Amino acid sequence: MKQFLGALQLLNARERRQVYLLMPGIIIMAGLEVLGIAAISPFLSLVTNPESIETNSVLRWLYSTFNFQGTQSFVVFMGLVALGLMVISNLFSLLMNWILVRFAWLRNHSLSQRLLAQYLGKPYTFFLERNTSEMGKNILAEVQQVVNGLLVPGMLMLANMCVVLFILIFLIILNPLRAIIVALALGSGYVIVYSLLQRRMARYGDESVQANKQRFQLANEALGGVKEIILLGRENVFLENFSK
Repeated sequence: MKQFLGALQLLNARERRQVYLLMPGIIIMAGLEVLGIAAISPFLSLVTNPESIETNSVLRWLYSTFNFQGTQSFVVFMGLVALGLMVISNLFSLLMNWILVRFAWLRNHSLSQRLLAQYLGKPYTFFLERNTSEMGKNILAEVQQVVNGLLVPGMLMLANMCVVLFILIFLIILNPLRAIIVALALGSGYVIVYSLLQRRMARYGDESVQANKQRFQLANEALGGVKEIILLGRENVFLENFSK
């Protein structure tokens, strides 16, 4: 979350407002997920035990309100309601995930463009002291890595956290003790895995940045000085270094 919030600081004011505007849609998606789950339980209860129409207050209210004359037609009705809610929930989730991923990947365009504009705004002496291949790497690879490794999963994580929270509240209402036990068990497992992998992933991230820098530099040098490389027969040296 800390790194995801840090990545959000790269966005301009308009883009951050767009993030806030996405939140109502995420909350609606979470609510629909819970409704879809909630509709399954009474339907299954009705299928396995038709007498639950009398014992379940919700089913009894629906049965009398819509004036059903038989159990079979009511079972079909409840099945259609459950199926309809699940279809609507999944379609809305699909739409929201597409919107979230599209928003995140459009930042690849805007951040790359902004970074290139920053470089082009520097004085000529700035470029004399730096390798231009590293700048190209930052624009083309590192921005994409930020989007692919932080913004896209971060936006999906926000959506999934809302869904999980809504489902957890729903389960606590149904069965508090069981819901808390399951939440603690799954949460503990996540914390253990995260703590084991965190440092290793951070090290791999640093190594990836350095490798990308050398990769772009070698490719740039090889193609920029291709005439001299061919004349001197140094192709294998560049290929070996690039391979590493």
